[in-house]
Amino acid sequence: MSQLIGRSDIEAAATARLSRTIERYRQEIARLLGADPLAKTIPEARTDAAWGRMWVEMERDVADDVGVLLVLAWMASAEQHGLEIIPHDPRAVVFATGRAADVARQFVANTQQRLGSTIDGWINAEPSKAQVAADLESILGPVRAEAVAVTETTVANSAAILATVAMMTTGTGTGGKSIWQLGEAEHCPLCVALHGTDETIWRIFAPNGPPAHVRCACWLNIVPVDATTPRPNMDALRQAAASIGL
Repeated sequence: MSQLIGRSDIEAAATARLSRTIERYRQEIARLLGADPLAKTIPEARTDAAWGRMWVEMERDVADDVGVLLVLAWMASAEQHGLEIIPHDPRAVVFATGRAADVARQFVANTQQRLGSTIDGWINAEPSKAQVAADLESILGPVRAEAVAVTETTVANSAAILATVAMMTTGTGTGGKSIWQLGEAEHCPLCVALHGTDETIWRIFAPNGPPAHVRCACWLNIVPVDATTPRPNMDALRQAAASIGL
């Protein structure tokens, strides 16, 4: 098998969709901060109803965008790998709904933390309006949208491949296993160390398969269950995992 066919198109569409959502909330945060952002307290500590409503709406809209991405990527991967699917396959929907909710919660929490830290920095630095705008874009901008799109495409691809492997084991009886393969994006030390390992090894460090890090585009290759794979150096794998904080 190969990397997910059409991956770049799926990621580009998701990046564009998320970028529009993120830009809208960046503008809303700038409005809520007002002309003098240094006079505001850290947003997540505020009880102002407008801030609270904005965070709730951001989480909802990010979950919607990510959910669309996850369904599309899961369906594309499942079809590519021979898993029998139906339109709006409930397995894709259930997977995407739960995962998107988790991603959106983490996205909002991370945004609150980063914005609070940034405002703390403004108090000491007295930034210009241009710097304030640049700082807000670094928190909620296209770079972050692209990171979510790449990472979550990998999540969906792995989930569909593992569903296919499970079907091969319990459904067709032919048997199969998955081998970690390096993607075309950036590689962390753990990705490099896991390349070529089967799931008896990679699950120790990444229980659900790729991604191992943000923007990871590694993928799982399905091979016959009796295919031989080399035994890796476990000490080297543990060192690689430790280098990225695992």
